[in-house]
Amino acid sequence: MKIKGLKVVDATNPVDIHITTKDVQTGGVKDPFGCAAAKACVRDLKVTEAKVHLGRVYLRKSDRWVRYMTPQSLRTEIIAFDRGGGFDAGDYTLKPPSPATQLGYRKPTGPKKTRNRQKIKPRHVVVGIRPHAEHERK
Repeated sequence: MKIKGLKVVDATNPVDIHITTKDVQTGGVKDPFGCAAAKACVRDLKVTEAKVHLGRVYLRKSDRWVRYMTPQSLRTEIIAFDRGGGFDAGDYTLKPPSPATQLGYRKPTGPKKTRNRQKIKPRHVVVGIRPHAEHERK
């Protein structure tokens, strides 16, 4: 996986960010590169660039992007902010992906189990927010 021509790697350790009121006031709505969380990442973690989405946070460190999971608390604030509501300044911890969500993970395959087929429910899509990270890979 690459973003802007640079390799993406999974994080190995959690990092903490502190989003300030100033970050919230100057942050852009529906802007993964310019939102309050992205500004806090660049300031607190001394990275070149930050890209914050609902499920993942990408931090650019010189020649690569490091991928973290977006905590549920930050995801909730992003949704509210992108829809025109407030954003609570505070501390958030970005954690590395779990083994099952790491890049290159392939679900183990084995003999297929036969089960009663249940009707698959349609997935809920949150609208009125920034684009999903999977749609911006370039």
